[in-house]
Amino acid sequence: MTAGVTKTLIKAESASAEHFGAINETFVWRVIYNDKTQTVSPRVAIADLINQGFEGIAARPGRPLVVDNVTVDTDLTTRTVDVTCNEQGGLDVVVGCTRYDWGGASNTVGDPAVRVLATPYTQTVQAWRVNPLLPIMNDVAAEFDDADWGGDGSTGLNGVPTGTSAPTAASPDDGTYRPAGDIGGTPVDWNGNPLQLTLPAMRIEVDVLRRGGYIQVNGTGSLDALRPGVILDYIGKRNTTSIFGLPVGSVLFDQVNRTRLDGEWTVCTFSFLWHPWRHAEQVPRPTYGTKAGTMAYEGDPRGIQHTRGVYWKQPFLLGANFTTANALFTTTELALIEDFMVPPVPFP
Repeated sequence: MTAGVTKTLIKAESASAEHFGAINETFVWRVIYNDKTQTVSPRVAIADLINQGFEGIAARPGRPLVVDNVTVDTDLTTRTVDVTCNEQGGLDVVVGCTRYDWGGASNTVGDPAVRVLATPYTQTVQAWRVNPLLPIMNDVAAEFDDADWGGDGSTGLNGVPTGTSAPTAASPDDGTYRPAGDIGGTPVDWNGNPLQLTLPAMRIEVDVLRRGGYIQVNGTGSLDALRPGVILDYIGKRNTTSIFGLPVGSVLFDQVNRTRLDGEWTVCTFSFLWHPWRHAEQVPRPTYGTKAGTMAYEGDPRGIQHTRGVYWKQPFLLGANFTTANALFTTTELALIEDFMVPPVPFP
């Protein structure tokens, strides 16, 4: 700092906004020179502020505020700078900053900034059976094994039998074509055509604060708090552990949307989908060119023929643990999310 100068902090105030809004911090320093001829113009002072610094104050927009070589707060980001002349022949330096750590964005103070929105809706699916059997989840690993999504639910690993091989000309379908048997339930197809069935489903959206990449005081870059590589490890997968009070395999990580708040801060919306059939689809076993054909009902005057066998097809065989601490959510955030969702409404 220049000799013969007095720098006094005359104002430091905070103004909070609504939840997920920033806290605005305003600092005002009064700079008085013993020799008034040393007072520079406000324009020169601003240029110094955002470059090498002015009388010990370094305030470059987009970076932390530094005073006398000390960072005021790593979560405090400079947004605006202004310099005006005062009545004492000196300058008033006004620096406006924002921070989000009031909501726990830095995992250091405050409660986490978390919002949860659960939206139930109906989903129309093709169904050959109602009240079907689903694999029994006594083996979490088997939940993500294709061999366990098909059969009659009576025998075999995880309560569902595995199949054998596809039929050939020499050995046509004799009932062992994988997947064996039927998923059970009540046939509702008409002459082999599926019924359009409406099922309950639910989208769960979780909003949290995340900081994007930014430049530190020393000019080096800090990585995005939610890097694409992390998301790619989880998106399109089902839950291997219970989350939101919902069972294993029933929650699918659908997508992430980011909305810019201020500078590098964003609101990240994580979208998950819950489905009562754990996102599996009913698939009829092919009967063309086989000995079995369709399953005829003797004596039915309407001549209804139901598809002989229906099995499950699980499109999402990859799983991920969404409750791993600091992967998608912090431990504190997860605790709040669970509180928002529990107790859940009864699910089939």
